[in-house]
Amino acid sequence: MERPTSSGCMGSIYDTARRIRDFAKSKRRVEQLRSIFFCYPGGHDDIQFFTIHDPIESWSTHTNSMNIEKYTICEHDISLASNPQVWSPHSAREMLWFLVEAGYLKDLAGLKVLDMGTGSGIVGILCGLRGAKEVTLADYSHVAVEQARENARLNGVEASALQSDRFAGLGQDKGQDKDWNKDDARYDLIISNPPVQPWLHTDIAHQEERSDAADWNESGADGRLVLDALIGESHDHLSNNGALITSCSTRHGHGKTIALLNRHWKDDWKIIHESEHAIDENYHGPYLPAWQAMQAADNDLRVYQIDARQRRFARQVAPDGSEFIITTLKVADKEIPVRFTRTDRGWRITDTHGETIREIPLDHPDIPGPALTEHWYYTYYLIKARRRREKDALGELSIPSDVYYGIHAERGRRNFDVSKETIGDWPNYLRCLAMLKKAAALTNAEIGAIEPSIADAICAAADEVINGRIAPRHFPVCVLQGGGGVSTHMNINEVLANRANEILTGRKGYDRVHPFDHVNRNQSTNDVVISGFRLAMHRELMDLIVALRILEDVLEEKTATYKDTVKLSRTCLQDAVPITLGQEFSAYLAPIRRGIRLLDKYAIQCLELPLGATAVGTGLGTSAGYRELISPHLADVSGLGVLKSSNFFDSLQNGDLFIQISGALKSIATSMSKMATDLRILSSGAAELRLPAVQAGSSFMPGKVNPAIPELMNQIAYVVCGNDVAVTMAVEGGELNLNVWYSVIAKGLVESCQLLANAAPIFARRCIAGIEVDEALCRERAERTLAISSVIANLFGYEQGVEVSRFAQERKLSVGRAAVKLGLLSGSEADELFDPMTLTDADRSAEAIRRFMARGKE
Repeated sequence: MERPTSSGCMGSIYDTARRIRDFAKSKRRVEQLRSIFFCYPGGHDDIQFFTIHDPIESWSTHTNSMNIEKYTICEHDISLASNPQVWSPHSAREMLWFLVEAGYLKDLAGLKVLDMGTGSGIVGILCGLRGAKEVTLADYSHVAVEQARENARLNGVEASALQSDRFAGLGQDKGQDKDWNKDDARYDLIISNPPVQPWLHTDIAHQEERSDAADWNESGADGRLVLDALIGESHDHLSNNGALITSCSTRHGHGKTIALLNRHWKDDWKIIHESEHAIDENYHGPYLPAWQAMQAADNDLRVYQIDARQRRFARQVAPDGSEFIITTLKVADKEIPVRFTRTDRGWRITDTHGETIREIPLDHPDIPGPALTEHWYYTYYLIKARRRREKDALGELSIPSDVYYGIHAERGRRNFDVSKETIGDWPNYLRCLAMLKKAAALTNAEIGAIEPSIADAICAAADEVINGRIAPRHFPVCVLQGGGGVSTHMNINEVLANRANEILTGRKGYDRVHPFDHVNRNQSTNDVVISGFRLAMHRELMDLIVALRILEDVLEEKTATYKDTVKLSRTCLQDAVPITLGQEFSAYLAPIRRGIRLLDKYAIQCLELPLGATAVGTGLGTSAGYRELISPHLADVSGLGVLKSSNFFDSLQNGDLFIQISGALKSIATSMSKMATDLRILSSGAAELRLPAVQAGSSFMPGKVNPAIPELMNQIAYVVCGNDVAVTMAVEGGELNLNVWYSVIAKGLVESCQLLANAAPIFARRCIAGIEVDEALCRERAERTLAISSVIANLFGYEQGVEVSRFAQERKLSVGRAAVKLGLLSGSEADELFDPMTLTDADRSAEAIRRFMARGKE
């Protein structure tokens, strides 16, 4: 081992020396000193040395006894002073070999790099040697920070070494009292081999010992503290298009890591390396290096180099597609890594210069390896941050650069994160806003407010939203939000601006197309959000009408099919007079038709838009000609009969139209629910109807079938009624010159429309269309009802009707047969007067009574 010179260590260890001097004042502190000098030769002598000498004066002599370890990573030789309180850099070395060899640490020139959990500093030092402009070495342990700083100087790398609790404190070097600057907390590359919780292992003497001599607590109770911070917080510390590279071991828990990556980074991360370490129970036992060839089940050959720590590395694929394996020891006196390249004949082993070291044929014999009792995996993750920084009046935020929204939408996303339902879930609304923005761009170009090329780019971007080519994830703002819809409005403005700028320049940003100056020219949130919503409601209502037409057609068909199917009516849930099933279906059909007519009327009224009203209806801030041209342009873009509102002030302040729409939706929903309840009753114990079996009804009672679809309709009605209350309150709650509660109004009406539009076809096709009727049972019950004794009362008086009814009930006769038995009617007269179908038709029944009365007079 080599020893550092005194100049390499003197400057940074005065504080440590002073602490050692304090320790040395008492023999009772010898154990603390022994832990400090654990790695030095003659540790006990060193303790005696510091007991009788001034450590500050004598430190340079003492540091000559420190261990210096040499590491070679590709063409770089790195010297590191060791310390028992700092993790060994072995696993970091393996990670760096891979990253360099696979091409992930190329082109570092001019980049700012953060080595989080730096330990010895090897990761950041290598980045500095490979040309990084600025290197920051950060660690929770002050011992690690001091060692990393000295190691950087030892290797001629300029680096800032900072003590930090994960990202807290970055940008502030307390040792140098440097003022904190936000720019210091953003990096082009964050790279880390994060620590894990220490564990026990069994050494060759079967004694349990710590896996490392380090004494630290920066990984928390489960060992994931640093790794979780890297994944969950690094987006706020990465520069535009920056990247994070980190490792994860089996002890960290790969499942937790992947779940966290999906949560914070979605599609912006990938695994770039997975290696399997094979470990036997005698982890530190001596074992000579040996080749191991393993024949896999697919007859492919796996070749590994087994080192003294019994580790092996699996095959990898470099970014260029080449396949290779990296080992951890010399092969034929060549420094690691060596590359195993798959060939037609087997494996070719080459060094970093491409020189062939050895050829391994496919029929290479198996070489016994160590007994494997545990598997240890290291995985390296590359997270391409692809983030950009945007500013507003409140400051800066980091935003994923693969999304089109900007800082205002991002603030809205963070502020209103109360529901998973976002405006991206309302495609009709987004299409209508995009149509409006396209019409505004055409109008602004026509009046000379913006350049034609910018207008064309905005129109092209708007077309992509209209046609659904910009994914919902670019509209992340929650549908419930404060601010009168500003976040929604800025979301669409920023998406169109970024996409338009990308069309013109090939990159996102606002240097050519600005969300305020161009996309939002001559517009205000107050007139745009309301106009966009009214236009969207037109589309929602028309979609609902289409769905209700399906239900209308099925009900109309059933009305005709069962016009002669007589059954028993019921009032107060008790048997009443005969009725036809067709007549009942006609009653179900009527409110649906009325609802359709109402919705069609309201849909037309929704096309009256206050475009150009700006903030409160005065049109303040609009350019000459804009208010006159915007509606015709929107009519052309949308293909709808858009009209300019006759009273801007009324449109911005009052929402009575939406109360009327909500009332119509409630009326339709409750009519459908009443219909569903009737079908549930008639298909239950009454058994006059059989509903289609759509699913098993019970996990306990085999064969039971529930009226699942009608029950769905009941519940939808409850939701629609609840939304009606919310819409009513939101309309009533408007104050003075603007109603700012449109997010509640929109949510309630959109949800009600979509629920009914989705449910009506289901109700029609999966329930009503498949109804089966027991016509014989229906007729029998209609004939035997006592309620038709009202005919006797009409002919012979009420008291006589009561007597006939009582007689029929006691003798279990029909009313007609009872009247015959009592001598009131002949058999033919009873058949004519009490025919159930006759009783369902007022004209036919009246005619039968007239003929009977006429015969009596004769």
